[in-house]
Amino acid sequence: MSEPEQGGAEVASEGASALQASLANLAHVLGGGCGSLQLWVDDDLGLHPRAVQGEPGTVADRRMARQCCLLSSVQVEANRAAVPLRLSDRRVGAVLVQFASAPTSSQVQHLQAWVEARLDALDTWLVDERLTRLSGVARRAEALRVALAAAHDLEQVASLSQGFAALHRALGPLLVAENFFVVLLDERREWLHFPYHCDQYDHNWEPISFRQGRLQGSMSAIIVAAGRVLRGSSEELLEQAGHGDTKDDHLYGPNASDWLGVPMVLGAEVSGAMVVQSYQPGFRFGEDDPAVLTMLAEASAAALYRRRVRETLERMVAERTAELQQARDAAEHTLSQLRAMQKQLVMSEKMASLGQLVAGVAHEVNTPLGVALTAASLLDGQTVALERSFSDGRLTRSEMQRFVNVARDATGMVLRNLERAGRLVHSFKQVSVDQTVDARRRFDLSGFLQELLESSKSMWKGRSVEVSVQCSPGIELDSFPGTLGQVLINLIQNALTHAFAAQAAGEIGLSANTLADDQVEIRVRDNGVGVPEELRDKIFEPFFTTRRNQGGTGLGLHIVFNLVTQTLGGSIELVQGSAGTDFRLCLPRKAPGGVATSDPAQSKQA
Repeated sequence: MSEPEQGGAEVASEGASALQASLANLAHVLGGGCGSLQLWVDDDLGLHPRAVQGEPGTVADRRMARQCCLLSSVQVEANRAAVPLRLSDRRVGAVLVQFASAPTSSQVQHLQAWVEARLDALDTWLVDERLTRLSGVARRAEALRVALAAAHDLEQVASLSQGFAALHRALGPLLVAENFFVVLLDERREWLHFPYHCDQYDHNWEPISFRQGRLQGSMSAIIVAAGRVLRGSSEELLEQAGHGDTKDDHLYGPNASDWLGVPMVLGAEVSGAMVVQSYQPGFRFGEDDPAVLTMLAEASAAALYRRRVRETLERMVAERTAELQQARDAAEHTLSQLRAMQKQLVMSEKMASLGQLVAGVAHEVNTPLGVALTAASLLDGQTVALERSFSDGRLTRSEMQRFVNVARDATGMVLRNLERAGRLVHSFKQVSVDQTVDARRRFDLSGFLQELLESSKSMWKGRSVEVSVQCSPGIELDSFPGTLGQVLINLIQNALTHAFAAQAAGEIGLSANTLADDQVEIRVRDNGVGVPEELRDKIFEPFFTTRRNQGGTGLGLHIVFNLVTQTLGGSIELVQGSAGTDFRLCLPRKAPGGVATSDPAQSKQA
């Protein structure tokens, strides 16, 4: 345990006369250029400081002192400098010095050092000066106010020994407190510590065991254990406690003529004690002294409790902050891992999609190529047999006719399947959208949809299906009409293929209107059989089809999805809960990238 401050010995080292002499000698410290010096102290409201030492102050002096007190900072103006005083009773003051000329920074620093070195003496002198202006009950009330303020300050002071030293100085005007110490019980209630002590004779202030102290006659331990005021000479108190045989044992210090100890109580818990004692023969503390000391002890106990709570809260906040920082670091580390994993997942999904595409290509193209290869092999075998018969001179007219029939069927089969393979390869190429194929231009959406409808009527010719268009007028797009037309044709073809039976009646509707943020909504609806709930999330996947045995490749809606999201810069979704099938496209009025040309139709009209 570090050695506590021996603060009381210096409390009154500089009295009023010594202070005045010290102020007078300050001129020597600051050099020959130092003139008058004033000591100012603020009032209770902190608004009107008054000069309590030195020459009478002018209006300018008062204004500068007030500024120094309010800002609690050094003020330099013309040939004057003011240094703030931070006083123990929560007031402030100022030391104002007038120089022969503008003070140098070195002189101001010397003045600050002089004030800091004599702050306790200045504080004590100012308290005494204030008390001398009061009398009787008012004086005592003022002294008690100062002492209570010092007790309350224990909650915030940086060092408890310094806080108790300030309280000791404040006790002087209230009672004889030349010998004063504070004892505190630790949180485990095992040891008694002495954070502050000032005694004429006793110099042993090591911590003592709470239990052993009670057994061996320590008055500090007895008062903390009893939790009540103890007053009397050391001999009397030891006799009352049953330790009269130890009154000549100086283990716990010399015997006092009068010993006054009060417990520091908060609620029902005793946390320590405050003790004053006198070794002057025949001395007795006053009748009011126990009440005064008790009041200060209870105020100190409350302040120490608040200090412990604040320190506990600050420790908890620091620990919680550290935990949160650790959690944040862990979360950031996890997030970074997740981002890395996400990149790997995206890459793996791309590779899986590529693998699926290759597998789909192999599967779809393999069938027509296999049929063509079989037909070609058959034709090759028939050709070899024909050549052999011709070489042997055994070729008959009927054999030649059979060969011609087989060749016609085989070549037809080869051509049909190679054409199918070519169409499949063309569809596969559409999966990777070539943005350079379609020209970008500005066009009117309503006219475009009408033209698209007129040019596509052959798709549903001969069927009981009605296709209609509803579009708000005046919607102009800066986009790729060829790509948009391909998307809409594919969606109409999808409805014709999947929504209605071959001879069933039905309706397909195209509608368009504007949305906020320069967006356009296009809907393609039908009143057909719709899409089963379990298949809705799969319809845009490549090679997903419900008609593979009927020639479907599963690439139609996948191509539509890529065209809408990549070339047109929009989105497409299958609307939930609608009867039949309802595709909703959201497209920007201005497609990303490129520069549009003018609408040829509009140019002709112009």
